[in-house]
Amino acid sequence: MFIKETRRPRNPLHHDPAAVRQARIARDMSQADLAKAIGLRSGGHMSEIEGGTRNASPDLLINIAKVLGCSVAALERKKRHTCTACAYGYDEAPNALIPLHTIPGTEDWCPAGGQPLRSAA
Repeated sequence: MFIKETRRPRNPLHHDPAAVRQARIARDMSQADLAKAIGLRSGGHMSEIEGGTRNASPDLLINIAKVLGCSVAALERKKRHTCTACAYGYDEAPNALIPLHTIPGTEDWCPAGGQPLRSAA
């Protein structure tokens, strides 16, 4: 007997699965309708995006936001930390360092990048 293996949630995701689902429901669209509107082959792909087992690429997230009439930021995964020097949002790195990054809106490197993560205490 063949037992179908279930997909595990992906981490990290570019999107917040619950936010995508809520925005879709607010527009009164089915997963199949949204999938068709953004050029996906099936509603199953949207089901996996909303379930967190498939990542929505940044380009796909832009298309979803356009169709749903909301901002990309409303659908993005929320960052856990903010750089105190430039307000760049990021997740905690495994090495406990602030990731190297440019200052938002510029091409200049942030001086805090690569520095130890400071506790909020």
